[in-house]
Amino acid sequence: MSLLREGPMVVLPGNRHVLIAPNTPPSTADILAFARRTLAPWPDERRALIQWAWLATGSSSEFEDSVRAWCREVGWHERTFYRRKERALVRVAAAKNRADRDLRTRDGDGS
Repeated sequence: MSLLREGPMVVLPGNRHVLIAPNTPPSTADILAFARRTLAPWPDERRALIQWAWLATGSSSEFEDSVRAWCREVGWHERTFYRRKERALVRVAAAKNRADRDLRTRDGDGS
């Protein structure tokens, strides 16, 4: 548990935890975990963002149809989906900026 206080880390196969060097950008998995933690109080925004990211991995021509079908399936209006996704992005970006600023302040950079 003391590693958690040292900085960002990744979990490797076999549940091995490895500390990332402080100046190394976080991996995609870390960003996803960060977004999930940040959006925990807002489950609908978290769900919209995760679904948007998953749907975006497909072809762009199918994306809008996929969003439409998913919204129909869960009973959301498309506008609601996009508003929730945008709120999620703003919240995650603000939290990440705060975390980066706090890290720089803690490390004495102060910029």
